[in-house]
Amino acid sequence: ERVIEGPDMIEVTNAKVVVAKEKLKGARTRQKSYADKHRGALEFQPATWETEESIWTSYPHFLP
Repeated sequence: ERVIEGPDMIEVTNAKVVVAKEKLKGARTRQKSYADKHRGALEFQPATWETEESIWTSYPHFLP
């Protein structure tokens, strides 16, 4: 086993950090693309006063 000291040790460590960051970035990209395929688009409908009133009467324990 070789002992690395001084500036060489810093260079080797920096190179390993760069490789680790690249691998993490690749894994993050794969996970994101997988999650994006299974994520559906959200659609919201505007609420009216009747809708809000019915929610408050249905769930009175949420009243402020």
